[in-house]
Parts: sequence; structure tokens; C-alpha cells
Amino acid sequence: MSAQIVVQPARRGALLRQEAIDGFVFITPWLLGFVLWTAGPMLFSLVLVFMNWSILSAPRFAGLANFQRLAHDRLFVVSLANTGYYTLITVPLNLVTNLIVALGLNLKLRGINIFRTVYYMPTIVPQV
Repeated sequence: MSAQIVVQPARRGALLRQEAIDGFVFITPWLLGFVLWTAGPMLFSLVLVFMNWSILSAPRFAGLANFQRLAHDRLFVVSLANTGYYTLITVPLNLVTNLIVALGLNLKLRGINIFRTVYYMPTIVPQV
């Protein structure tokens, strides 16, 4: 004979409610950090896009004038090209290079311990 545990509906509701409260308590630090350090600055930046603001004066609403001025700025095209170069060439090239080095450090070759030591030395020495 096996014993069955029967949970009363009222007790089950209290357990679910307590579980939900515990979940909110545990997520609160992350949520506060997200609002303070990610969502807040993003929303503030979105508002600043439509403002004309010198740090020493009060911000004034500029509407789409900033975008119009941006479209006629020749440095904007240069900055877009630099960003594209960095994003499409430099980042993948660095990732592939670092992956190859990591795979090389994992090989079982003669003298690999010396290479690992020399490679990691600049990271370890400043901490000592």
C-alpha cells in the first residue's frame, strides 16, 4: 500500500503565492540594476536625441533637427564606415585569432607548458 499526499486547494494557493513572492524577491536586485544601469540610460539617451542641450543651459526640444543636421555632416559617414569596419572585420578577426590561440594552448605538444607560462605571464605578474 502506498500513501498518497493530498494537498488542500487553499494550501496549494498559499504555496504558489509564496513561491511567486520569493521569485520577485530574488529577481529584485537584477531588476534594480537593469533599470538603473541599462534601461534608464537608454531611455535618457532616447530623450536626448530630440533635445538641443548644452551642459550649461537648460535642454530645449529640437525635434528632428538633430537628425537633419546629422544627415548633412560629413563626419557621420566617416564614423559609420569606421564602425562598420570595426564590427565586420576587426571583431570577427579577433574572435578567430583568439579561438586559434585557445585551441593551440589546449594541445598536448612538447614544450607547451613553457608557451602557456610565457603567454599568461603578463596577466599574472601585475597581480603579484
